[in-house]
Amino acid sequence: MTLPEHEALIDLFEADKITGPAVSDKSEGLHGDAWSLLEVTDATELPVLCHGTSSFLWSKIQIEGLRALKRNPQWPCIACVAVDLADPVNQGRGGRSSSRRGHFRRSLSGTAGESDVIVYIDAEKAMAEGVVFYWSDNDVDNKLPPRLFSGHALWSWKEHNYIGHLH
Repeated sequence: MTLPEHEALIDLFEADKITGPAVSDKSEGLHGDAWSLLEVTDATELPVLCHGTSSFLWSKIQIEGLRALKRNPQWPCIACVAVDLADPVNQGRGGRSSSRRGHFRRSLSGTAGESDVIVYIDAEKAMAEGVVFYWSDNDVDNKLPPRLFSGHALWSWKEHNYIGHLH
């Protein structure tokens, strides 16, 4: 990710801190509703892939990676989002639209307003290691180890903006 792309993503998170930025629902793993999944076949489909979390979890995530949440005992999930920085139509605030390949939607999944840490995922590296990503309208499960992170940004409560760290 280039510095201008990183800054544009930070702007998106700052613009709508309470309700979440304009993102597509992009999750990694498997889910029982197979009809709602579409496999990502090329890392270029994921220009920026990230996950929003809380700062009190960040030190643990740096060691263990992103783990599935136990929202549903049968289908824990990691909610990640793909942000299309080149698509100004879907960077604004508003309702939901399709999350199928080629269409980005606004979603709180993985970027809840209470998130004060953004974890960037290196989709190309993850896919090279065998991680399979799916476009999904549902929460899904799996784990992403920290070696697949490409950076993170922390919310500064003093400055009221995200401060980024690219790896």
